[in-house]
Amino acid sequence: LVLSKQTKFCSSSFFLVFLRLLRVYEAEPNAFISTIVQKSQVFKNSKINGTSQSKNWCWKIQDESDNFLSRKIFNENKEPIFYKTTSEKLKQFGMNNQCKDYSIFQSKEERINILDILKYEETLQSDQQLKHLNEDELKEVKQCIQETLYCNGSLSIHSTNLTKIKIKIIDEFEQDIDEIVATNLTSLKGFDHNKYRFVKKLQIPNVIDMGTQPFSSVQKLILNNLKHAEIRQFYRFYNLTYIELRNLEGNLRDCFQFSYNLQTVIIPKIKIIENSFQACFEIKYVEADSLTAIVASFNVVLHQFQIFAPNLVTEEDNLQFMQLVAEKDEFAGEKETDIKDFIVQNQVYMPYIEFYKDQKFDFVQRIVKIKKKLEILAKMINTDF
Repeated sequence: LVLSKQTKFCSSSFFLVFLRLLRVYEAEPNAFISTIVQKSQVFKNSKINGTSQSKNWCWKIQDESDNFLSRKIFNENKEPIFYKTTSEKLKQFGMNNQCKDYSIFQSKEERINILDILKYEETLQSDQQLKHLNEDELKEVKQCIQETLYCNGSLSIHSTNLTKIKIKIIDEFEQDIDEIVATNLTSLKGFDHNKYRFVKKLQIPNVIDMGTQPFSSVQKLILNNLKHAEIRQFYRFYNLTYIELRNLEGNLRDCFQFSYNLQTVIIPKIKIIENSFQACFEIKYVEADSLTAIVASFNVVLHQFQIFAPNLVTEEDNLQFMQLVAEKDEFAGEKETDIKDFIVQNQVYMPYIEFYKDQKFDFVQRIVKIKKKLEILAKMINTDF
């Protein structure tokens, strides 16, 4: 979000929004509602009025104010890492968060290990919470360090599976992760930390269990080893545009909801789609060779889309948003836009266009009236504007 440093956030400015960077100069009470932020900066002279009544979350905070005003926005968030501060200052406000003495904007582009083994062993000797770890758990920690590598936003994982201890180490790794490359990994279960919502790319060809974490920023997924989808899988993948699941079998139930930007779906072995693809506004092409039925799915679609499903049995009335493709063509990028698409889109968007036209006209009229009143006022006080 790119705004002036002097921007004032009024009440209810953001609701259910994901932000990579939020700078707060001035904010009214409850300006942010259910907002998830990767990095937040509060300035020394910032003004934040009132404590938020909503649960907001931030991973990294650089709070330069004297009274740690960020607490008013992220008041129930116990996880953030604080930057350009000290543990002594945090303790003054009853906080025991992890802190760094450098800027939140400092990043490392060189290859680094996910954990410094020497520093970890030193911590192990002094930290009472870590002393209870047995030899097997310590072995897992060292193994995780050997099997992971970070470089300029990309995290490489060479493990085939990750234990809770290994995932905890990755969760606590402070660098921004834009991409995860894990060609051997078979499961993403346990990736529940909110920071994974900001991962843009996933290279996980051998994953057979996606878990339930919504990777909200991922745009393309090819998971051809995935054979079964749980209920509410792929939920709130907001930025996903392309999904390929060539070996996913059985029925698809309560999946792909609120994938607003999803355009292409390849699911050749799915037989029934039930209560799925809800609020997927931009669907353009679905390839489902084995599909026999669609139940309460594909609601709220903004335009016609193509579906290859030779075994689909349904009444023509139920296909008002779909164009049934009789012959299978290999999908090669974006299909040519049909004139019917323009007609349907025009019908959808015209009411909104008319609404904004009316608003614009109303604003112009109000400006003209204000200008006239100002001219009259100027004459009354005999002053040139």
